[in-house]
This record gives sequence, C-alpha cells and structure tokens, in this order.
Amino acid sequence: MCNNCNVTCDQDEHAHTDMPLSNFFNLIDSLPQEFIHRSDGGSMQVMITGGEPLIRTDLEECGRELSRRRIGWGLATNALGMTRTRLENFIRSGMTFIKIEVNTPLLTQNSIKAEEDSYENVLSTLSYVSKELGLESEATTYISAENVDHLSEIKDILIAQGVKKWRLFSKLDVLGMNCDRSLLLNKKQVEEILDFVNEVRAENKVNVVFACDNLMGGYEKKVHKDFFFCKAGVSMATLFVDGVIGVCLLNRDENCLLGNIYKDDFYEVWNNRFNSFLNKEWTEYRCELHCSFNRYCKGKHQVNQNSDHGLGTDNISVGEASAALKCAL
Repeated sequence: MCNNCNVTCDQDEHAHTDMPLSNFFNLIDSLPQEFIHRSDGGSMQVMITGGEPLIRTDLEECGRELSRRRIGWGLATNALGMTRTRLENFIRSGMTFIKIEVNTPLLTQNSIKAEEDSYENVLSTLSYVSKELGLESEATTYISAENVDHLSEIKDILIAQGVKKWRLFSKLDVLGMNCDRSLLLNKKQVEEILDFVNEVRAENKVNVVFACDNLMGGYEKKVHKDFFFCKAGVSMATLFVDGVIGVCLLNRDENCLLGNIYKDDFYEVWNNRFNSFLNKEWTEYRCELHCSFNRYCKGKHQVNQNSDHGLGTDNISVGEASAALKCAL
C-alpha cells in the first residue's frame, strides 16, 4: 500500500503513488467470508510493507478497519519514524505482529540519517515490542557486502534490546539481478554467514534463521528450524502499490506477477492463476533428476524455480552460493 520511504537506498522505487485505502478495502470487501475466515478456524492476515509504511498517516484507520473485519494485521517497518504514542495506537488498533528492519549497527546508521533520534526510535521500538505480550515481533536484516562484517554488532544490539527472533535475508532477493554488483557477496562471505547463523543458533540467545533463498544443502538444518518451506503462491499472495497481484514481495519476475486488482478479480486470480505454485510437476525435471535433497524438499523452495543464475563469477548471491555449497557437501 505504500511506495514512499524515509530512507534513500538501492531498492527504492518511486514510480507509483500510495494505494488509497478505499481501493484496498474494496478488494478486502470483495472476498468471500469463507476465504477470510476458514472452516478450520484460521483467518487471513495482512502485512503492510513499503516503502516505509509509517509515512502514511492513515495506518491506524487501516488497522482498525481490518480488526473490525476480524482480520489480523501487522507492519514491516524500519521504525526510524516510530514513536511510543504511535506504536501504542497501532496496538490499540489491533496490530498482532511487527517486523523491524535493522541493517547496520548504531554508529553507521546514525551517520546516514538526517534525524539524530531516528535510531533511538528503532532501539526503543525493539525493546518495547519484545516485552509486549500478545504481539509477535522479529528483527530482520538484509545482508550485503556493506554490512556483512557488522552482523555480530547487530546481533549484540538486538540481544541487548530483548529481541527473540531475527531473520536474515540476502539483499539480492530485494534488489534483483540488475543491482549494483559491488553489493553482492563472494563465496567465502556466504560460508561465513551460514557458519555465523549456525553459531548464533547454538548460543540460543536469539532465534536466528536464514530466509528466502535457495535450498541450503548441508547447511539446511543448521540455518533453518526445519527444511525451509516457501509459502509464496501456496498460502501467501502479494499486493503491490500499483495494484499488481504477485506471488512474493521480494520477487517481481514476470512469472510471479499474475494480475492486477484494477482489471482482474483477486479471488479469481487466486483460484485460477496460482495453480503453478501448487503444482509440483516441475520438480520432476528441475529437481528429481539433479538434486539428492529433493526427497526432503519436494519443491518447497518453489519461488526460485525459475532462477537459473550462473556460478561463474566470484561475486554471487547467497542463493547462488548456497546452490554451489549444496553440490559440494
């Protein structure tokens, strides 16, 4: 719903204005109740991302309206603009989960922010939500060559604020293959990251996982709680600010963009165009013939099924390197 951001970075796009709340709730109210509230007791959840969602002044209204419809909701935010008052308002509006992005340690973050108190907002928010009963929270970090050497510092900051869950992403998943290649990680850095995750998990001070890349081979159970299951297209859809209906927020590959709410019916798209992500036939030729881990994975890393990135360069993504590691282990 939000495209604007309070930080200028490589993945920012400003081609579209924010989606009006009325358009969003026209979509929500078009969905059958049995889709929103399943017979098994489960209910639809909405995660509001950006850009930076805190820039919007109508988030509290959005949250109240979702809660009134008995839909769980939460935010993915950098928390640089979060105040205690607004956080408490979100909770009163029914917010049930929050993801807070922390990509750099304190000194580095302050050096690139215009407001001196911005990073204190992040620390305060991390500390507050970690203590809030009934609110699910986690920190997220997007790893690139710029911050890979600061992961231990970030870990210490998170633990000091009482953070219980920490999820790490490869920045390439956000930027795409056309990003600045200097941001990418070399194979040695990838191995160090995976070893770091394994070591932090063994410390048991914060529950850290590596998320949303390819199968990690011999590292899989070391960096994930279990074999990673990609929910994209199975139990999760993405609505982009321009109305595009996608499979995953981190993937704007044309094969993962399935419609647009301004010309298509979302429920029809969900029922008829997401089938390829439920259909595992592609694993017969992409996985079963070439991967000994397929008997465990069974195509669960499906959002990457169309990714055939080469391994000939020294600087590669975490996903690319993990594929190479898989073959070596």
